[in-house]
Amino acid sequence: MTSPQRNEVLAYQGGKPVHLATVYDQNRQELKFDQISDNLKNAAIDGEDKRFWDHGGVDMTSLVRAGVGTVAGGGLGDSGGGSTLTMQLVRNIKMQQALELPTPEERLKAYNEATKVSVSRKLEEMKLAIGLAKKYSKKDILTGYLNIAFFGDQTYGVQAAAQHYFGKNATDLTPAEGASILAIVQSPNTRNLSDPKFYDANVARRDVILKSMYAQKHIDEKQFDEAIKSKPADYVHLTDPTQGCKAAAGNGAQFFCDYAVQVVKEMSQLGATQKQRDAAWRNGGYTIQTTLNLDLNNAQKDLINAYAPNTESRFALGGVLNSVEADTGRVLTMVQNKNYNQLAACGTEGADPNACAPATDTGINFSVDQKYGGGEGFQTGSTFKPFTLLNWLQNGHGLQEIVNGTPRTFSSFTQCDAPLNVNYPVRNDAPRRRRQHDRRERHLPVDQQLLRPDGPETRLL
Repeated sequence: MTSPQRNEVLAYQGGKPVHLATVYDQNRQELKFDQISDNLKNAAIDGEDKRFWDHGGVDMTSLVRAGVGTVAGGGLGDSGGGSTLTMQLVRNIKMQQALELPTPEERLKAYNEATKVSVSRKLEEMKLAIGLAKKYSKKDILTGYLNIAFFGDQTYGVQAAAQHYFGKNATDLTPAEGASILAIVQSPNTRNLSDPKFYDANVARRDVILKSMYAQKHIDEKQFDEAIKSKPADYVHLTDPTQGCKAAAGNGAQFFCDYAVQVVKEMSQLGATQKQRDAAWRNGGYTIQTTLNLDLNNAQKDLINAYAPNTESRFALGGVLNSVEADTGRVLTMVQNKNYNQLAACGTEGADPNACAPATDTGINFSVDQKYGGGEGFQTGSTFKPFTLLNWLQNGHGLQEIVNGTPRTFSSFTQCDAPLNVNYPVRNDAPRRRRQHDRRERHLPVDQQLLRPDGPETRLL
C-alpha cells in the first residue's frame, strides 16, 4: 500500500510561476504504521474490533452476538453488526471506488450499494475481508483503514483529521483526541468536530471508546480520568487544510484551482483512458502550470466583493468576473462572489454540493459548465449585443435593413452545437416597444432588435 505523491498546481504572479496549491486526490495524507499515534490505533481496535489481532478478517463471535439475522430487518447500524476493521476497510474501499466514478448518478448509485443495510452486502464484505486478511498483514490492514476512513467535513484519513480538528499531526494525539476522532467513523455527519452542535454526540461515543481502552489496559486510570473529564472545546482547534484547492494561494483563486484540476484529469498526457488518467492523478507527482494571473485575479476578487457582496440577503445574488486572453484563449482570471466550500452535501456524494453550505458559500463554480462543477449558467443579457450584431453582419446583412418584428414562436434552436426542439415565444423584454423603430432611436438595444422583436417592424441601427 504505497502513499500517493502530491500534485503541485502553479499560477503566475509578477510574470513568474508561483505556487498555487498542493493537491492530493482528496483531503487525505497517508501515513505509515509507525507514524500513527498508539492512542489512535488502540482507539480503533478497542472501539471497533477488540479481537482484531486474532481473527482472520471476520469475527464470528461478534457476528453471532450482533445477530446476523437482524440485517434483513434493518437492525444493524452503519458500523455495527459485528463488522471488523477488515470488513470496514472493505466497505471504505468500495465507497472510495464509488466516489471515483465519472458521473454523479453513477457515484450515488455505487455509494448507496456500498453502504446499504442488507444480508447480501454483509456476506460480500465477509468474503472480501477474509481474502484481504490472507493477502495483507494486520499492520497493513489497520494502517489502510486509518488512512482511508471518512471523518466528516470532507476529511479522509487520520492525518487530515488530526490536522483539521486539532491542528496537529496524527503522531501526537492524546487518548481523548484519538478516541474523539474514532468516535466519528460510525456517524461522520453527526459526530464530527466541525461544529459544537456535534460535540455531545461525539463525547457519548468517545467515552465508550475510552472505557474500552481502559478495560484493555491501553491507558491507565489517570489517563482515563483526564480524558473523560476533558471537553472537545478544550482540545478542538479547527484548522483550514494546508493542501487542496480550498487552501489555494491568492484572493478567490480556489474556484479556478478546482476547475484546473478537473481539466487536467482529461488530458491525454495522464493516460489513454479516463480510468488510467484518474489512477495517474491519484498516484500523483505532477506539476501543473496554469494560466491564472494572481495579480489580476486578486484585483477582480476585491472588485466583485465590493459590488456584489456574498452577504446580500434580500435576494439570491451570484456574480462572476472572468478574463480570457483574446489571441490565445488563456483564462487569466476566474472569481465569484461566493466563498469556495466543497461540502459535498455533508459527505453524501452525488447530491447537491450546496446542501450544507451557508448562504455566503457554495460548491458550484458559476463560471464553468456543469461537467466541471458548474451550475445552469446566467442570463446573457446585453453581453450578447455585440455577438448578435457580428453574426448579423457575417451573414451578409447591413446596418440599414428592416427586421420583421412580428411576435411569433420559435421551435428549433441550437444549444452547445446540438439541436434543441422547444417552443419559445420571442418578445421584447420591455413591453412598451410595440411599434416601428427607425434610426433616430439609437437607444434601442441590438439584442432586442434581433433576438426578441415585439413590434410590427424594427429597424437595425
